Amino acid sequence: MRSTGGCCDGNNLAAAGLPNIDTLGVRGGQIHSVDEFVIVDSLAERARLSALALMRMAAGEFDWPARLQEPGLESVK
Repeated sequence: MRSTGGCCDGNNLAAAGLPNIDTLGVRGGQIHSVDEFVIVDSLAERARLSALALMRMAAGEFDWPARLQEPGLESVK
């Protein structure tokens, strides 16, 4: 396996101790290479997944980590 230089910003957020949703992208392979491809059927699949996650967060159905419930961290949510 060889490095392709790709990285998700979620890795940086997680390293800083911040919760994040990572890897909601479409399915495919060979990321960040000349042979990268997407599975077209996964476009609608991932759009539905993203919409569901956003709707649940907006409805207050998402359990935030206890450390984000502390005073002064409301803006993080």
